[in-house]
Amino acid sequence: MIYHNTTNCRCSTSPYAQGLELTSVNVGAQSLTATVTATPADCAGHFPGYPALPVAVLGTAMADATSRLIEATTHRPMMRWVPKGRLVFEAHRFVQAGTPVDIDARIVSSAGPRRTILVNASAGEQVAASLSINVVTVHPEMLTPR
Repeated sequence: MIYHNTTNCRCSTSPYAQGLELTSVNVGAQSLTATVTATPADCAGHFPGYPALPVAVLGTAMADATSRLIEATTHRPMMRWVPKGRLVFEAHRFVQAGTPVDIDARIVSSAGPRRTILVNASAGEQVAASLSINVVTVHPEMLTPR
């Protein structure tokens, strides 16, 4: 599977298919920070009486932050990536709808097209989810049939 920014994806009828918009995006030399906030409507059915941000939606926002980080640091819009080797995603706690979640993505090592990226999603002082992933970047031209 090739990954890219999914914020505007209309791939399914699932209430979670659209994804959350990354806001307050700041890009550093090897890092990106952003914020996402889910409304109760974004959390439909998850859970009655306590609308919580679905972990899959948060994971998608973290993958989107990874894509934006790769695009920014390679200076190539639409750069794609594929997981290569290690990928660990951990959900640590639920986040109530309406609570801003700060995403911090960092490249911790880089060699050619290979990168190791750590992403934390925090609500206040508590980490809600973390992602550690090894990726290989792939330029879109490499995906075009010849």
